[in-house]
Amino acid sequence: MRLYYKRHIDANEKKPEEREGMEVRRITPPLFSSLRNFLWGTYTCLTGGFHYEYQLWRGDKMVSKDELVTRIPNFRFIPKDGLHLGPGLTPKEERGKGYHRYLQAHVLASHPGRDIYTGVVDNNVASIRCVEKNGFEVFAKGIKNKWGFYIITEKI
Repeated sequence: MRLYYKRHIDANEKKPEEREGMEVRRITPPLFSSLRNFLWGTYTCLTGGFHYEYQLWRGDKMVSKDELVTRIPNFRFIPKDGLHLGPGLTPKEERGKGYHRYLQAHVLASHPGRDIYTGVVDNNVASIRCVEKNGFEVFAKGIKNKWGFYIITEKI
């Protein structure tokens, strides 16, 4: 079971205070680096959308990353102008330091006026805390079917 969160980003959303020694980078993942990047990249090119990877660097080490993509077919519940945030990753040795929350807040503030959606596996307590601290609210529960589509089973 998964929990789905939604957040509307206000036009006056402020980026978090800069952290010394930290740098946020936005890249477009290389099209041929993985099958998923190829599929998302091709789809977003054909539909005029985008697929970005935001990375948080501390010196010469990436300490967290998160992806942001325009609506894609397997998330049918996201409106046409909505964005999908995730998947995100923080290496084990960097967890518990607030890096992912900081990066996520930066990503959210970079897209004012948009609705952003994310999904979290319901036993991932750290991710649930992170998205809720960044203002996301749960709006549905659902499952991933055998074809990879995310289906809402319960509206909240």
